[in-house]
Parts: sequence; C-alpha cells; structure tokens
Amino acid sequence: MKHYIPVAITLIVASIRNWKAQGKEVVLVNHQNNEAFRYLQRIDFFTALGLNYQEDFKRHAPLGDFVTITRVHREASRNIEPLIDELVGTLFLARKQVAH
Repeated sequence: MKHYIPVAITLIVASIRNWKAQGKEVVLVNHQNNEAFRYLQRIDFFTALGLNYQEDFKRHAPLGDFVTITRVHREASRNIEPLIDELVGTLFLARKQVAH
C-alpha cells in the first residue's frame, strides 16, 4: 500500500469480512512491515477485521485528520449524523486552522 484511499480501504475491509463470512481463510502477509501499518492501526482497520496488534504509539483524537472505520448496521443507519459530521470535518481545513 502506497496511497491511503479511504474508499479502497473500506472496500478491502468489507471484502475480507465477506470472505470470512463465507468461510474463506484470509491471511495478511508482511502487513506489519508496510509503511501504512500504523495508519491502518489508527483508523481501526485491523480491529474491524477482528485482529489486534500491539500499538507502539499513543492514540489521540483524530482532530479532523481521519475517521476510524465504522460499521453502519442497517438498523442503526437512521442515526448516522455523528459519523457524517466527522466525515465532513475531514474535508474542510478551515475548521482546523486559526483565522488570520
């Protein structure tokens, strides 16, 4: 992985979860040596797959830099406003910058 494209990352999570639900074995190879490993940990990529790896960094609030992977269940889809607000917050730099 060289680029961090949120749609692609969430598609990978959804695909792996679907394959596992079908009884297929999924093996991640050399993932801890990938330059994106810590980023994927921060966005809860591995957690979404049911994998937990030791973190060697201190977590802090994303502050509009990213949104953690969140599974939206059909019955909970009516209450996704907080997630939408968080997603929108990543798109607008003015929210994070001090006015000059």
